[in-house]
Amino acid sequence: MARTKYGIGNAKGARAAIAGIGLGALLVSCANMLTGNDMTQKIGTDVATANAAQVSVHIQPDPNMSSAGTPSPLGDTTVKVGIPFSIFTTVDSAYVFKDWTQLGGAGEISFDSATSVSAKATVSKTGTGLTIQANYLQRPYIASTDPFAGNSVGINKTITIAFSVPVLASSLPPAANSIVVTSVPISGQATATPTDITSNFKFALIGSSGTTNPTATGILLSPNPFMGVEQYIKVTCKKAICDASGNTMASDNSNLVFTTGSSLVPAPTFTSASIVKGDGTALGSPDNALNSTTLGITVGAALSGSGQSIIDTRIIETALTPAGVPAGAPVTTDLGTYSSTAMPYTLQTGGTGYKLIQIELQDNYNQWTSPIGSASNLYGASIGGSTVYDTFKILYDNTSPAISSLSLNSGN
Repeated sequence: MARTKYGIGNAKGARAAIAGIGLGALLVSCANMLTGNDMTQKIGTDVATANAAQVSVHIQPDPNMSSAGTPSPLGDTTVKVGIPFSIFTTVDSAYVFKDWTQLGGAGEISFDSATSVSAKATVSKTGTGLTIQANYLQRPYIASTDPFAGNSVGINKTITIAFSVPVLASSLPPAANSIVVTSVPISGQATATPTDITSNFKFALIGSSGTTNPTATGILLSPNPFMGVEQYIKVTCKKAICDASGNTMASDNSNLVFTTGSSLVPAPTFTSASIVKGDGTALGSPDNALNSTTLGITVGAALSGSGQSIIDTRIIETALTPAGVPAGAPVTTDLGTYSSTAMPYTLQTGGTGYKLIQIELQDNYNQWTSPIGSASNLYGASIGGSTVYDTFKILYDNTSPAISSLSLNSGN
């Protein structure tokens, strides 16, 4: 077949195109090749890495939180001085990662991102006993409740929830809708739809502190006025409750489930009360006198409700004039505890003279005892044929005795 000039020209053009492509590929390949300086640097780096001194490093989780996470590598590992190596840790859902730290050893360890679960660590010099520790923080959780799950309580029971660490007040009611209370009749538990009764409670923070971002150690839920009769009550604390660092709870907590009875639980009543000197000896007669500011207060109380207990003691002290008239405003002291044995108390109003000491007890229904009454010297009332006192009038006098006159008899 005869070749035309067009055919010959096309063949030449194809060969030229192929040659052009090959030349272009060669140029690209050359562009991607290392320069002499780059090659020298890479070789130098490889040699330095190969010749770097080796050192043993121990990697561990915080021993006080061994279930919080697992570092990798774990245990003893050999690394090269000056060469970064990778470290990583898992984190359990009940915790958050805090940071990587060096413990002990003479060498120095640095981290490119000490607060990240995945980081690179570098040992800058040789040493012994080098340890890297992964540190964690436990998320806030419910430390205790009153009532306990499964308890049966009166319909006026105040619910107390304490957290493992102070949590932000802004993450708790009434500032946030982070606690939900529902009820369902005991008799119809299997089929009834739970009723949201959260709005039937008043909320009060426990252990509040701080002003800019205030925190609380717990919260009280007081029925307003009562919970339903013979109900299953479920309290759910939502995951959104968080500590001052913004760490939330691991998940919603609905473990607090209890039942209500059919009646109110009355406030505790006094069965006995006494005051002695701080050293345990009796007050002086006839004015219940003492010459120090320390007292020992013992109180007994009668309880009538299921699961009812005394949780706190409050002292209200008022200074009196010799005529028995209040000489100033009362001073209230919350002892923060209750004991059936003598509880120490220090007088709070200044100066000597008569003092009125009134004792109040609080139960775990958030109820305080009511004042009993008064008499001329000891203030009290008759209960069951015996006199029980909740208020005492004492005389604090630290004046040393003085000799007004002295006479000598010669015996003649």
